[in-house]
Amino acid sequence: GQIVNSDIHAIDAALWIAGDITPVSAQGSSSIMRADPHGNSNDTSSVIYRFENDLMMSHTGEHIKNLNSKLAYADAYGEIGYMEAKYKGKNWVRSRKGGYKGGERNDLYRWGAEQNVDTFHKNITQSKYDNPTVAPSINSNLTSILGREAAARNTTVTFNELLKENKAYQADLTGMTL
Repeated sequence: GQIVNSDIHAIDAALWIAGDITPVSAQGSSSIMRADPHGNSNDTSSVIYRFENDLMMSHTGEHIKNLNSKLAYADAYGEIGYMEAKYKGKNWVRSRKGGYKGGERNDLYRWGAEQNVDTFHKNITQSKYDNPTVAPSINSNLTSILGREAAARNTTVTFNELLKENKAYQADLTGMTL
């Protein structure tokens, strides 16, 4: 689904700001908006994540061709601040204790790939083999899957329920050709 495929980047940014914590639940809704849908991936979704510390994070994803420029974004609300993270465009944190005035990146896909290759090369040539991105990446993936499931089911799903399900997915490659 689109939440795991591309929206994960905005969710990842929001989780980073929140301290890489894991949500306890997600409540969501999604739908297919394309005139000629194929596959089972939803085009629009809205998810509210809840965390143990009463932090809430809302995520909205839209993957249809219209005039909306936000595409995929995540908002996080806390007692002392607010954050908006977008896959494309300006991102910022407003807070009574610092914050981040923001920056804009409209070529995130290319820029990110270049940064990753550069970091990989530097780490190999400097014999640096630790990978501090593994734990946050796992958390972002699981959080995205939780959001996808809540949105697809149009209900609330807890993180523990999702893990207990241990659900496997089979790709439907009907119609695919080489």
